[in-house]
Amino acid sequence: MRGLKMPPWWLLGIGFTHVQILSQYAGSGLFHGMAGLPVSTDVAWFVGMGANILVLLACGAVFRGPRLDRLKRLLAPSIILNIVGFLLSVWPTGVTANDDPVALLGAIALGMGQAIMFLLWADVFNRAKIEEAEIALPLSSLVVLAYAVVVPLLPASLNGIPMLVAPLASGATLSFPFRGCRWHRHARRQSP
Repeated sequence: MRGLKMPPWWLLGIGFTHVQILSQYAGSGLFHGMAGLPVSTDVAWFVGMGANILVLLACGAVFRGPRLDRLKRLLAPSIILNIVGFLLSVWPTGVTANDDPVALLGAIALGMGQAIMFLLWADVFNRAKIEEAEIALPLSSLVVLAYAVVVPLLPASLNGIPMLVAPLASGATLSFPFRGCRWHRHARRQSP
């Protein structure tokens, strides 16, 4: 293990994006008295996944080559989409989730926000040194493990807070490499 260098701590932030997805579909395994968010129902899940795929395809078509650096401008919208999507998906309307247009809008917003967030993380890891990525990706699982241990201990009234914190924490850590793109330029200069 000689010569092993720890990656920048903020690379572990991708774990918060994994946490958000886990909390959407884990249901009562993590949340007391909550069968799962409405986005985990059949229709809403397919609608959200469809939005996710469309955003991935659209971003792949638009942000290519030199325009890839512009992708970072979508960080704030992705955080907002994730938070608004969550709030809409748990909005009490008294209608079953499959028939609830508000929950479907929440699923669409979550699908879009998560697609953008993953693309942003993929761009960061693409520019990272391979040695850093090989350590950071497995270590980011510690964020998921801590989340899975702590969330069931929270009172039922606080169930939704971790779902709101996850995209904020992921976005906050993701903002470090984007600050003036200093890290991006440095990583690009060092690549062969």
